[in-house]
Amino acid sequence: MRKVMIAIGLAAGAALLFGQIPIDTNIVLEEAGHVVGEVYRGPGIETAATYTEHWIQYPTFVTPGPRTLATLNLVPKAITPYSSESEFFAKAAFPKGSKYVKVLAEESPFLPAVQRGGLPGNTFDLFESGNKVGEIFEPARVAGANHYLQHWVLFSNYVYPGPKSLAVLSVVPQSKSRYSDENDFFKRVAFAEGGKYIRVTADEYTDFPRSR
Repeated sequence: MRKVMIAIGLAAGAALLFGQIPIDTNIVLEEAGHVVGEVYRGPGIETAATYTEHWIQYPTFVTPGPRTLATLNLVPKAITPYSSESEFFAKAAFPKGSKYVKVLAEESPFLPAVQRGGLPGNTFDLFESGNKVGEIFEPARVAGANHYLQHWVLFSNYVYPGPKSLAVLSVVPQSKSRYSDENDFFKRVAFAEGGKYIRVTADEYTDFPRSR
């Protein structure tokens, strides 16, 4: 499969990284009131420190960032249409021009140690019900790269989006990063008791792996 430059994950991004609950979770991606993709996360990660998410970004997906300032909303479904990962790969819509992003999330109750040589990048704020619940720092990407890294910090008031909470998470890009580089982010980001750090890595593909 040919890889292309990834959008956000999430980031998304991923915790994207949402909802450590023992059932399948399906999340709809929305921008400006329009559905632009979906996320699937399998069951059994409620106690996992490492887990995987599968993102589909439709051709209408706009990468959130300082240029687009597109806000991405992650809206969990009360009932997922997929009973397993294999069913997701068999049945999920993948319109022509879409992108598939495989996201690996590694969760920790501690921030990484500050090191020399941190990369500059972009910042995103996370909101639920109008309340700020976290931040993302995304180190600068190399043009044409097919892999990206994001640092997520979730505050203690963060609620994992999922079929139980139905919490909607908004990822809001900032026009200018409030941190000079990723080490500055680790030094100054708010990280109180009950917070979580998630290291997110993602790879983006133009093909969707129907056979699993």
